[in-house]
Amino acid sequence: MRPATIQEADPSQSELGLESVPCNLCGSTAATVVLQANTQAADLRAAAFACTSPTVGQHGTIVRCDVCALEYTNPRPNAAMLDRLYVAVEDTAYLEEEEARLATFRYEVRRLAKHSPRGRLLDIGAHVGTFLRVARDAGYEVSGVEPSEWAARYARETHDLDVRPTTVSNAGFPMESFDLVSMWDVVEHFADPQSELREVARFVKSGGVFALTTMNVGSLAPRLLRGRWPWYMLMHQYYFTPETLSRMLEKAGFEVMAVEPHVRIVYVRYMVSKLDAYSPTLHRVAQFLTERTGLGSLRVPVNFGDLMTVYARKV
Repeated sequence: MRPATIQEADPSQSELGLESVPCNLCGSTAATVVLQANTQAADLRAAAFACTSPTVGQHGTIVRCDVCALEYTNPRPNAAMLDRLYVAVEDTAYLEEEEARLATFRYEVRRLAKHSPRGRLLDIGAHVGTFLRVARDAGYEVSGVEPSEWAARYARETHDLDVRPTTVSNAGFPMESFDLVSMWDVVEHFADPQSELREVARFVKSGGVFALTTMNVGSLAPRLLRGRWPWYMLMHQYYFTPETLSRMLEKAGFEVMAVEPHVRIVYVRYMVSKLDAYSPTLHRVAQFLTERTGLGSLRVPVNFGDLMTVYARKV
């Protein structure tokens, strides 16, 4: 690995909508390259930013801050470009796994009950409203924001949910009006996560709870798999450890209460589909076997230790 600073940016990056940035946690410009880019920035399309994106293992240059150890994509798409890509995302394949996702969120809502009483809930990055449906059934008064116009419209029209196609800052919610804010697999996508977390704090009541999930780049899986770790993706701009995420939350005005492994419930066929990025031959064999045995529709809990749920309270 070699040292890298933001001054090394290629002048042509701006033409591609890329920008080099300092560390979002400590502001340092000194960083070491962890992984070199393995795809062309010019190939960025909205499909690569969908939840079910097939671009597993495709990523830009990933660096680690020499001061605080935050990992992030650098250079990365600028904020305006990211906004355009997420607004344009349409992800109908997401709906094919809806029952498994509902099961995952039912499990998550039960865990939430340990940290937050029923009340008014805001989900940031609500997508098609899957979590909000579960939370509403559990007794929460729910609202959401979602950049994808297609996903927000689906949540409103199909499930009668208050999901607004905008950011939390522009959604028109009163300050400190939510007992609980959730953010499932979202914080790693932001161009400026520190500012976004501070913005979240403005809408949480004092003593209210903020729950979020993201990848844990400090876990065993990324250390073993390195560039083949599936969560190194074009859509992910930041890669947190429990320590770096806790520090960022504290700077935003939260006190971390717990960091727990995140369990997902998925169909076997979904797991098999992800094999194609690693071995097309193995994927074909596994697909054949699941089709012959009928195991593809089986739902299984998955936890490789590289996903975490963090619960924090507004100070």
